[in-house]
Amino acid sequence: MKLAIATIFYNAKAELERLVKSIPNNSVDCCIWIDGIFKYTKEQNPELSEYSNDDSVYSLLGDMSNKSNIFNIYEYDPNFTEFNKRNHYLEICKVYDIDYLIIVDSDEYFVYNEGITPERSWQLFRRNFEMLASKSGFRHNVFSIRTLDTKTNTDSSCPRCWYNPGDMRYLRNSHYHYGNVELDKKQIEIHEKNNLCFCQESRGVIKGLTLAHDHSLRTKEQLQLREQYQRYGVRYEELVQNGYSHEKAHRIASQNPSKDFNPT
Repeated sequence: MKLAIATIFYNAKAELERLVKSIPNNSVDCCIWIDGIFKYTKEQNPELSEYSNDDSVYSLLGDMSNKSNIFNIYEYDPNFTEFNKRNHYLEICKVYDIDYLIIVDSDEYFVYNEGITPERSWQLFRRNFEMLASKSGFRHNVFSIRTLDTKTNTDSSCPRCWYNPGDMRYLRNSHYHYGNVELDKKQIEIHEKNNLCFCQESRGVIKGLTLAHDHSLRTKEQLQLREQYQRYGVRYEELVQNGYSHEKAHRIASQNPSKDFNPT
């Protein structure tokens, strides 16, 4: 099995160092790193650079050079939407025949249970991932990973583990709706005709790894940009899911971002 990690980032040097440190050698086969500011953030803050200018990439090059068994792919998508960036790493998975994918945000990293080594944790995770995919006859794509909110110390799960990601795409310009464009084609078309967003559900949590979420390494300015983007994103998703085109949803959400959103 060929297992990859995909991460979108922008000026996240400290976070990426933490993430890379949490990934032992011989754990994954490939890491996909996509750099560049989001389109909305650049429009609202035109003074910001298009690419990371905090040595994020140079730090990644250095840190990943110590993990000789992991193949790295670096791409630059400045002024792209999150939707486009996400589909870009799925297209890369298609090109490189990636079998299994873990989607990881830059402010996340892997943590491990006491009494078990990181290397053994990854071995168990890989085995369990393949087992769940096999139970579905290798005809289902989306599974979840245990997640930990370090601020509240609460557990949950997120549908971030995808089998055969090259056949998956984010749909209708949404950041959170996705499906297999081959196997789910009929269902996607039915949803489209009824002006609905299709989303393939998760079928189980893959045991072995925990993904911790912690944005404490971000500066005050970065947290402000994060909140600005999240308020836009909430409003944008509401509009897209109600049938608005990307262009119209983007324009309205840019002018009237969500006011009720409570950033976490």
